[in-house]
Amino acid sequence: MYLGGDSVLSKNQEIILREIINYMNREGIPPTIREISKLSGMKSTSSVHDNLVKIERLGYISRKKDCSRGIRVLREFDLKQSILIKKEQQ
Repeated sequence: MYLGGDSVLSKNQEIILREIINYMNREGIPPTIREISKLSGMKSTSSVHDNLVKIERLGYISRKKDCSRGIRVLREFDLKQSILIKKEQQ
């Protein structure tokens, strides 16, 4: 789990957020839910959607309603910090 202030990302949420950021850096546009599903290895687009709702509530992203590429990253988590926390928990 990544602990960012009072915000906690689950492992799946961390993977999804990382894939969104990587995709946007590579392609210049946000991914669709189906693309996030494929990139993250999650088979269910419903699970991806549920996780996106939670990530949005934590303040990492905002999403436009009825827009397939409507994700905007508001703040990025620190991948290095995430790795450090995981190592400390082991």
